[in-house]
Amino acid sequence: MDDWNHTRDIGQWEQCGYPYIKDRNADMIITGGYNVHCSEVEAEIQKIPGVA
Repeated sequence: MDDWNHTRDIGQWEQCGYPYIKDRNADMIITGGYNVHCSEVEAEIQKIPGVA
């Protein structure tokens, strides 16, 4: 192998230079032509008062 481990995770680099895992590519829903990740839906639901 070429020293890469393909986990199908979606990651980003923070401004301070550290990587973090944002979501899993397999957890993506395609709806109305948009790619929606489960973590995005969960984050919006958490904004609703009374949801904990």
